[in-house]
Amino acid sequence: MTAQTDATLTAEIARTLENPHTILSAFQHVGAVPAIGFTLAACCAMVELESGGRMVWGHDPWDEVAYPRGLALPADLVNYHAYRAARNAGRQPQGCGITQLTSAGLQVEAERAGGCWEPFYNCLIGFRFLRDLFVHHGSPAAGFTAYNGSGPAAVAYGQRAAALQADWQSRFNVAVGGGHHV
Repeated sequence: MTAQTDATLTAEIARTLENPHTILSAFQHVGAVPAIGFTLAACCAMVELESGGRMVWGHDPWDEVAYPRGLALPADLVNYHAYRAARNAGRQPQGCGITQLTSAGLQVEAERAGGCWEPFYNCLIGFRFLRDLFVHHGSPAAGFTAYNGSGPAAVAYGQRAAALQADWQSRFNVAVGGGHHV
């Protein structure tokens, strides 16, 4: 992509999401795979549904079976490092960052890459995971569903995300003045 195209895409992302430079940069490091539908539009759709581009954590529903009462996260967690200490002490993992990395394994992968609390590394690992789900499940809707989990709510998420991906793609096509996928 050219610098002009990057600026145009960043401006288009910024109309809806926070951290547009980070989102574009992480996507460019992961790379598009148009044959499976993995595009910048897919990443933006996921980010829109997960966080709006904000670095947030700790908002997932409680899993009573896996984490009995008494292991809830403290309400006063103010940063990722406090969250990580609570998670490592056995508290329920929560979605973290722009891509809402929920599994402890993905969070540790992002920590090792440079910091789950760092927007770029959070996006990098989240986008790689999403790409792998697209490959494994064979379609964007199925990949988005798997990103969210399982069951009816995850299927509905997958359908919403696929529709948002199409909307993002249309916006990008208009912004860059062409019909190619970015």
